[in-house]
Amino acid sequence: HNVTTSNAERPLFERFLWTDRLEAEHQIEFEKIASSKAKDLLRSLDKWVSERELPEPNLNSNAEGERTKNIGLGIYLFDNDVSRKPFY
Repeated sequence: HNVTTSNAERPLFERFLWTDRLEAEHQIEFEKIASSKAKDLLRSLDKWVSERELPEPNLNSNAEGERTKNIGLGIYLFDNDVSRKPFY
């Protein structure tokens, strides 16, 4: 699994929040809060990455010839009601 690594100084991670005990009346509020915070985090990280990306002609290496890294972060909302449309 990609969460295990021999490099203790740079471990990978996987985090999640899950419950089957949230009262249904709080679902929409949870989704709104999660959506807002997720968008804020992704916008912030996108800005940070954009400020550090190499220009187009150097897509595969930096000035020292080191290869670039492919890295990212995904955020997902789970709901067991498969019939409903996604909330955005």
